[in-house]
Amino acid sequence: MTVSVMRDEDLQELESFFVEYAETSMFQRSNLRAGGVVDRGDVYQGTYVGERDAEGSLCGVAVHYWTGGVMVQAPDGPSVALLECLREACDRPVRALLGPFEQVVRARAVLGLEGTPCDRASREFLYAIELEGVEGHALLREDGVVARRAAREDLDVLARWRVAYMSEALWMEPSEVDVEQARGVMVRAVDERRGWVLELRGELVAYTGNNAEVEEMHQLGGVWTPPEHRCRGYARAVISQQLLDMRSDGRARAILFTDEENVAAQRAYEAIGFEKIGLFGMFIGF
Repeated sequence: MTVSVMRDEDLQELESFFVEYAETSMFQRSNLRAGGVVDRGDVYQGTYVGERDAEGSLCGVAVHYWTGGVMVQAPDGPSVALLECLREACDRPVRALLGPFEQVVRARAVLGLEGTPCDRASREFLYAIELEGVEGHALLREDGVVARRAAREDLDVLARWRVAYMSEALWMEPSEVDVEQARGVMVRAVDERRGWVLELRGELVAYTGNNAEVEEMHQLGGVWTPPEHRCRGYARAVISQQLLDMRSDGRARAILFTDEENVAAQRAYEAIGFEKIGLFGMFIGF
C-alpha cells in the first residue's frame, strides 16, 4: 500500500473511483467538478490524499475541505497511513467528519478525536429515489401556491432560515452560528440555481436545496420549514418540484440522508418515494 497527495493529473482517476461509490461520494464528486484537485483554499476545494493497493489502483481517498470538513471513502476502512498523510498534507483543523458510517467512526478514532466533543454526532439513513416516476405534490395545484427556484430577493429570509436550520439540525446555539457564513451558503445556492422555495400567497413557507450534484444525480440538503408552517405538506411540495426540475435538467436519481432519530423527516421522504439504501455518518463541530 502507498499513500500520496493527489494532483491535477489524477482528476480522472479520482472521479472514476468516486463513481464506484456514487451514493456516498456526492460531495467529493460535486466539489471536484467545481474546485478541481489542487487545494488553494478556495470554495469547493480540498486536499485529496489517495491510497493505492499492490496493483497501483486507488482503494481509498480522504479529503480535507476548505470548510475544515474531512470526508472519507475507503471501502476497507480508512487506514492510519491514509489519514496520517492527510494530516501532514493539510494543516487546517478538523471541524467535521463525514462519509459512510463505519468509515467515519474509524476515522474519528484514527485521528484521535474519539474523546473530543462535537456539536453533532449522528448516524443517518441514506435514501434514494429514481426520478422517472416522480409526480408533483397536490399542493402545487392549489391557488396561491408557487414552487420555484430561489432568487436574490429571497436572501434575507433564507439567511435567517439557514441560521435556524444550523441551530436545529446541527444542535448549535443560535449565538454560535456564523451568520455571514450562513448567508454565504444561501447566496451560493441562489446564484448556482441550487435552491427552491415554496410560496403561499406571496409568503415563503419552505425551502429545499441541492448540496451536491453531478450529471446523472443530485443530493438534497438544507431542507427547512419554519416551525409555524410545519405538518402541512409544504416540504413535500417544494421537494417534489425540485425533483421534477432536476428530472427536466437530465438527472435520473436523487439521494439524501437524514438522522435515524428524525422520524418525521423519514416519513415525509418515504411518502415522496425515497427508499433507504444505507447509512451515512456525521460528526460536526469539533
